[in-house]
Amino acid sequence: MKKLIVLFIFTSLSQFVFAQVKVTDFTEPVLKGHVKEVTELNFAGIKSINVDTSAYSWKSIRRFDEKGNSTIDYDYVRFNGGTPIKLKNRKYIQLGIGSQPSKCVYTYLGDTLITKTQYAGNDTNSSTKYLYKYNNGLETEFDTYISKTKILAAAVDKFYYKYDEHGNRTKEDQVNPAYGLMTSDTLLYDSKNQLIERRSNPAKFKESFRTVYQYDSLGNEIISTSYDSNGVKEKELVISYYGIDSNNNWLIKVTGNLLTMRYMSYY
Repeated sequence: MKKLIVLFIFTSLSQFVFAQVKVTDFTEPVLKGHVKEVTELNFAGIKSINVDTSAYSWKSIRRFDEKGNSTIDYDYVRFNGGTPIKLKNRKYIQLGIGSQPSKCVYTYLGDTLITKTQYAGNDTNSSTKYLYKYNNGLETEFDTYISKTKILAAAVDKFYYKYDEHGNRTKEDQVNPAYGLMTSDTLLYDSKNQLIERRSNPAKFKESFRTVYQYDSLGNEIISTSYDSNGVKEKELVISYYGIDSNNNWLIKVTGNLLTMRYMSYY
């Protein structure tokens, strides 16, 4: 069995990568340094950071150009007993070990529009398409077009965003063409422009709730606490980090019983 080896990658670059793509597409919202590629191995149900690196639950690879724009994503998914692992904000087909990954390709149309097309395995026909709309460098709208057989003419979901004077996203509204407004979230920040609270107000089906975030000195999230509409604490999630490279990017993160191991390469 191959055991976990933490690789520390040294570089003198210190600038941030300002990828134009929606930050929730990957697990880390801010990557430090002139990043070329990020590989994340995820292990579900772990009890130790000493893992067999070939036995990951799913793997993600994200590549950037020299300007910091995402160019292509690959996702490899394993299955446990034939049951697919469901990942938030992603759609996967069944992929066996060693088979072709799901692939996403980004196309930049000026500085106001980005398309992201997802291909399932080695299929050349796309099953999902995402549209990012920008204004003054800030994403203002995110649309999803999805079908099992073809891209739909109309978006199945639309997200609208608002920002403060510092460029922090302060409002997120999800609209479904068939049902109208689904959720409306308000985001609050501290003096360091770190997200400290998300107030979620689902317009349909669910009660409102809020989540409070805490960070370490490097700006990594270490605790998130969720409260229901009556202010009663529902869940507290503690995040631990093991290994930081010279750009202050974490290399190993443990969130509950999920371990994420990350390899970074730089320009």
